[in-house]
Amino acid sequence: MDLVKNVGARIYPVGRLDYSSEGLLLLTNDGELASHLTRAASHVPKTYLVKTSGRPAPDGLEKLRRGIKIGPKPGPRRAAPMHTAPAQVRLMKDATNPCMKSRLIEGKNRQIRRMFEEIGHHVEKIKRVRYGPLVTA
Repeated sequence: MDLVKNVGARIYPVGRLDYSSEGLLLLTNDGELASHLTRAASHVPKTYLVKTSGRPAPDGLEKLRRGIKIGPKPGPRRAAPMHTAPAQVRLMKDATNPCMKSRLIEGKNRQIRRMFEEIGHHVEKIKRVRYGPLVTA
């Protein structure tokens, strides 16, 4: 937000990326639009490229595709465990540390990292490449 503080209008971020993630970030001066796009009930899909440490087993990926129970978010205000909505997960590059494309309709705090941790794999890198119909170049 420091980069757009002098634009003459209030700017709202649409969604968020955690500190160690990168990629598409939307900004708007329309607060209603920002609220609508970030609400889970809107079912706006977000697509990420995810690189994991180690190759997840097919049954682990299937758990992500069905929806998985993830533990509480880290930090002092720990929420109860939750069940995620089904995610689309597709292997993009098969390697020791593979790259997958993951599509979510939710955006819970550190959700992708928590989902992959639940199936036993640390996420090394996340890049958001699509938000609804908008795609990075």
